[in-house]
Amino acid sequence: MATPKKIEGITELRNNLLDYYVQARNGEVNVKEIGHISQLAGKILNSAKIQLQYNMHLERKSEIPFLEK
Repeated sequence: MATPKKIEGITELRNNLLDYYVQARNGEVNVKEIGHISQLAGKILNSAKIQLQYNMHLERKSEIPFLEK
């Protein structure tokens, strides 16, 4: 199995999720697979949210590269 391409930022993640949404509507992707992808995307976004909250707690303005792309 080929190694999947790493998602570099939130915009790319959103675009990939929208692509899966269209594929699901067209019956091209299994709904169970979409559920797994959705859960994983939620965990990725939650980790970025935690990093943002941590920066706010420390009152610093560190760049979060995932959110910048």
